Amino acid sequence: MISAIVLKKINDLFEAEYKTNVNVDFLNVEDTLIEVEYSSLNYKDALAITAPNKIVKTFPFIPGIDLAGKVIESNNKNFSKGDRVVSTGYGLGEKYFGGFSSRAYVNSAYICKLPTNLSTKEAMSIGTAGLTALLCIQSLLKENIKPNDGPIAITGASGGVGSSSISILSNLGYDVVAITSRKEPNQNYLKQLGASKVYSLNEISNNQKPLNKQLWSAVIDCVGGEILSNLLTEIKYAGCAIICGLAQSYKLNTTVMPFILRGIKLIGIDSVYQNLQSKQNCWDNAKKLFKENYFQDNMKVIPLSEVLSYSEDLINKKVTGRLVISL
Repeated sequence: MISAIVLKKINDLFEAEYKTNVNVDFLNVEDTLIEVEYSSLNYKDALAITAPNKIVKTFPFIPGIDLAGKVIESNNKNFSKGDRVVSTGYGLGEKYFGGFSSRAYVNSAYICKLPTNLSTKEAMSIGTAGLTALLCIQSLLKENIKPNDGPIAITGASGGVGSSSISILSNLGYDVVAITSRKEPNQNYLKQLGASKVYSLNEISNNQKPLNKQLWSAVIDCVGGEILSNLLTEIKYAGCAIICGLAQSYKLNTTVMPFILRGIKLIGIDSVYQNLQSKQNCWDNAKKLFKENYFQDNMKVIPLSEVLSYSEDLINKKVTGRLVISL
């Protein structure tokens, strides 16, 4: 028997339940079986639990878009029993049974090996959010944005991608400005991660001019909508905006002016279907890129049995940092 969070649909009603007596035969079989040691609770997971029909299409179902653990058995010769591995994205926890289960079958085409300097717990303190941040910073470095080019603005700074980005960029010597809708409870936390300044959304200019004073060498945006529209008008010449979220809105109201007069770029990041080698490169380099205190200060470890209640808190913006799930 295994433990798992199971989503059910009975008539038109949805139910999420923590169960300790799930038969392993309930799992959808793939070529690799993993003993899951840790998972993490992301916004998408919380949405799958509190409003399953928005994420999940087939029931019953096990959610969880991240997992890390040890290989029990695999038909892929590249994996051996005991290998420490991580899997995120590719439909895990959306199309395929996910990480909220003490054992999980995963297609080996979706699995990365963990480097020796990164534990499974640390991998899940990074998770999909941290992986997305790593991909954002990877793009920023490709654009040759340097620390002395000026500050980098990060929106949605209190969330997983935002807080991860602050840790990485400050560790690399960048001046990071955090922008959050929850300034008062999170200001000290964000500065501890490495932000030099913390602004609330209403402290950011809402000037509707197509171009404003050049303030930012780059922007990492996790929220979309009006705040991104405003920040685009303030990016310095040849800077860039790297976008990876839509917490505020999927809409973007802008003009061509910043792009044709300042030569800025708008770069989209997807971590879900990113090619596996790119993900492997991120995991291999993760430990040295994050500030050491990130792994101590940015995660709270919870048991699988508390995932349902924490999902409500996450939806209601009562959670700061990463929630790592111990299985």
